Amino acid sequence: MSKFPTFQQIKHDLVNNKITRAEANALLVSLIDNCEIYHYRVKYIREFGEIIIRTEKNFQILENYLISDENPIIRSIAAKIILLKFTKLCINPLKWVINNDKSVYVLKNLINLLEHSDINCSKLLLKIVFNRLTEIYEVIPKEAQFLIDLEYELNPDFEIGFFRPVKKDKNIVALDFAGRKLKSLPFSIGALSFLKHLNLWDNYLTTLPKSIESLSNLQFLYLDWNKFKIIPDIQWDKLKLLEKLSFTNNPEIKKIPEALFKLIKQNFVKKYRDEGVITDEAPVLGLLEILTGMKLNKIQKNEKISKLYACGYRLNTEGNIIGIYLYGYYSFQINFIPKQICSLKFLEELILRDQNIRLIPDSIKDLNALKRLDLRRNSIQFIPKSLIKLKSLEFLDLGENKIKELPKSIKLSNIELWL
Repeated sequence: MSKFPTFQQIKHDLVNNKITRAEANALLVSLIDNCEIYHYRVKYIREFGEIIIRTEKNFQILENYLISDENPIIRSIAAKIILLKFTKLCINPLKWVINNDKSVYVLKNLINLLEHSDINCSKLLLKIVFNRLTEIYEVIPKEAQFLIDLEYELNPDFEIGFFRPVKKDKNIVALDFAGRKLKSLPFSIGALSFLKHLNLWDNYLTTLPKSIESLSNLQFLYLDWNKFKIIPDIQWDKLKLLEKLSFTNNPEIKKIPEALFKLIKQNFVKKYRDEGVITDEAPVLGLLEILTGMKLNKIQKNEKISKLYACGYRLNTEGNIIGIYLYGYYSFQINFIPKQICSLKFLEELILRDQNIRLIPDSIKDLNALKRLDLRRNSIQFIPKSLIKLKSLEFLDLGENKIKELPKSIKLSNIELWL
């Protein structure tokens, strides 16, 4: 049988006045020192912080945990107890931690603690923290804040300074987080006023912080292969220098916020207008560029299109879009048919193969000029009856989908059908 009482026994005896606070204090210290299971030690030291008696011995015990314990969670809790319970003695041990501890977890939690503390020494200690961070990261203080926030998000168990951004004159100009398993982006990214390239490809992001709007020098933003269900409704048009934005392979996205169209009209349509596209229709191509991650190429009237791959469009002599062709690029899929495509009154050919499209929208019926619709190799299960309303439709390819049954109206129509 253990010679030490359990945590529950200590707590029970203290609440029922069977032992004094000093006795409970001593018993908890014994539990902490003799426990080899780290999450129990964490629990015990937190409780120790609640009942602690302000004695020199207890201060020394905490100081020892702060400086010597191998567990960063224990060190972080010890720092908190010392700051809150031993305010007059806290400066020197916390200075030591700031200047010597290498744990992202410890330093990030100490910053959070100091930022929300009204204790007199908090501002001084914060200044010391950021002095060290600027030396480690070799960036200006507000960007150092972002980097420790980021490292905490990436892996709080690592040593500080493990992530290295691209810098110029102590300012971050490029960040590559491809495949880092990020679930969220720190709000403090808005402080990176010199940032030009931001690669967030292949992560677990579902949203973006509103502070993204402050990245006034951002030129390239890659958001492919994440978990976005909707495109964040931020003020995209504030990103006035943005020339590349890619949302490909976010299969849950089904609609486009108006705020994104403001950006498209501002930053993405000029190239298409310069190629002859009329102003009202150019935003559709800008949108497809963002969804595919590729600029759509203009295909001349008599130019042959590759059978293997295409990312392009065709115009009539007036500048109306009469053909859209997306297929063959398996890593770049739009995943749905944007309703904006269905506003193209002169569209005659729509070829969207290999796009992981699951649904044909009812708005497809508005494409009155459509003659050829090719949706081969998608994930479509159901065919809307609205397809029969396409009076100009001559050719329909729905092969290699998941369709179980076709509406009778389509079977009986004169459309050339491929399944």
